[in-house]
Amino acid sequence: MVAERHATAAATQIVTLWSFRGKGPEGSKPELLSGLDGRCTGVAFLGEERVLACCDDGVLRLFARSGKWKLAASDDAQAPLFAMTVSGDARAALGSTKDGRLLCWNVG
Repeated sequence: MVAERHATAAATQIVTLWSFRGKGPEGSKPELLSGLDGRCTGVAFLGEERVLACCDDGVLRLFARSGKWKLAASDDAQAPLFAMTVSGDARAALGSTKDGRLLCWNVG
């Protein structure tokens, strides 16, 4: 199965989601997830309806879509988040911080 979307996190305060349905992103308009206070350092999909974003402001944000994308939850790690990954079953997220901690969140 080919992924329906592609996310970019180009060290900005906006996550850009491009659709790869039909002919792909050519001629389409991306969906923008805003509300980040820091630069996005990682993005992960949790199925088709949820996206996680970690930022150098130390906040992990969960966006959910029901019509439009909205911020559904957030958690402050109190240190810049450098990277993030999600477990294969999309139930847990791991993030690394500037101060050397590895954090785990239940996201499923």
